Amino acid sequence: MNRWLLIISIGILANCNSKPFHNLKGEETNIEIKANTKAIVYFFMVPDCPFAQFYTMSISQVYSQYYNKEVQFYGIVPGDLYSLKEINEFKTNYNFIPEILIDKTYSLSKKYDVKVVPQVVVTDIEGLVLYSGKIDDQAIQAGQKKYQPTKFYLLDALKNTLSDKPVVVKKTNAVGCYIE
Repeated sequence: MNRWLLIISIGILANCNSKPFHNLKGEETNIEIKANTKAIVYFFMVPDCPFAQFYTMSISQVYSQYYNKEVQFYGIVPGDLYSLKEINEFKTNYNFIPEILIDKTYSLSKKYDVKVVPQVVVTDIEGLVLYSGKIDDQAIQAGQKKYQPTKFYLLDALKNTLSDKPVVVKKTNAVGCYIE
């Protein structure tokens, strides 16, 4: 698919004609699909959610494992409740590696029906959801976590996608904080 068509597709995906996101400098921006990308991982989060804080290391580790492969990663902060300073401090304090974009109009959040954070959504380059939900099974319910995860939903989705196999578990229910 042509690079410009991909940018237009993302604009349609976000359901707006202008640049739908803001970067951590406050500038309007789009998501640009790089050549050879097979999957995009959106990690929906908010800075003051303990579960989002807890999972930043996991996401950064997955990012480090897959960033030079055919996967793009974005941290997505839905809405406009958080200042750039708060989001930048979150990124620094939790050593969050992927680029963070602010979805001020909730366009991507609505598109993928994200109501709880943290939540990952893995899509193909056309925006088709391959997996949506928890990163792993360590978070059981609000205020309750297992000592170690035993199921790795995000990793499994990425491994299968990059191997051109279908994702087995396509959806789980995210556990964490409701988006305001």
